Amino acid sequence: MELEDVDLFLEVGQVYNSESSGRLFAHADKEFAGERSILRELRDLGVERASGDALPPASAQSFLKELGRSAPAVVISDFDDQYTNP
Repeated sequence: MELEDVDLFLEVGQVYNSESSGRLFAHADKEFAGERSILRELRDLGVERASGDALPPASAQSFLKELGRSAPAVVISDFDDQYTNP
């Protein structure tokens, strides 16, 4: 598989810590409208859309840099707008 074959990058980040509320959030790069369908599917699974419109620090950013940002990325985490590490 080549990086050029990647149509969507979905990363599962931290999904639970002792202070999390049990809610999950999907962070998506605002540049791509194509991630809307995956966000709808994730919402059906109980994953909320994060309030921000940028990706948090994640491995996805390295892949996007390598791909020249030619694919949408979604990062699932247990935080909305601020990471907490208790």
